[in-house]
Amino acid sequence: VARWRNNTGMLDMKGNWLIEPVFDSILVHSSHLITAFSQGKGTLINVFSKKNDLTPQSVSRLAGHNLFVITVNNQKGLVDYRGREVLPAVYD
Repeated sequence: VARWRNNTGMLDMKGNWLIEPVFDSILVHSSHLITAFSQGKGTLINVFSKKNDLTPQSVSRLAGHNLFVITVNNQKGLVDYRGREVLPAVYD
């Protein structure tokens, strides 16, 4: 995670931008999965594919697993460490 011109992005080991510095902050969940925040909203992003289909209200790691509980529109679901949906966010 790196800051540039008051924005946050993510660099690879060679100093190349994996995630362009356009976010207010970044929370790293795993080697593949981050939540990038901009103007108070978080977007779940796979660092390598740059896929960002989910904008959860919250993300928390499921203890002892490479799974994350996400909350979208007050419904819970699961994604894996790469951000792939395991269970859709349709559960109370």
